[in-house]
Amino acid sequence: MTLNFSSVTANMERLEETFNTYCKIVMDGFAERNAHLLGQEAVEKLRGLNTGAALLGSLCQSAQNKGYKMYLILNEYDNFANNILVDYGNERYHSITHGNGFFRGFLKVVKDYSNSVIERIFLTGVSPVTMDDLTSGFNIADNYSSNSAFNNMIGFNEMDT
Repeated sequence: MTLNFSSVTANMERLEETFNTYCKIVMDGFAERNAHLLGQEAVEKLRGLNTGAALLGSLCQSAQNKGYKMYLILNEYDNFANNILVDYGNERYHSITHGNGFFRGFLKVVKDYSNSVIERIFLTGVSPVTMDDLTSGFNIADNYSSNSAFNNMIGFNEMDT
């Protein structure tokens, strides 16, 4: 499943709503396309859920119940968080990435299922600051962006600088 968070609007007043709506659209579509594997009950369970964390948790539970694994791609995971930091400042940024912030809660679900259902996770983003702030909620990752073996794939190589 691929989530591209550059699609999430960084308007602070509607951020959580936009995030959840985006997750709902993508995850409903994922469940419908994979109903032959997950079962129609997985699609039905999502209908009553409205937060990204709850939707992802339900999908992972359905996959786990059927014995399937998932690959999760989070593209531009830090896009809206970086925009919030720049446009609204530290206090608003911390409200989504610390404590009970909705984005931190979403990544806790990723972490919860990383040992059972989510086989691989690929995150792309630009700011190590956001990852650092989310670390205790998502401390299961290895940062390959500074590994020279992967520079041409996920980072800049010496010729790009």
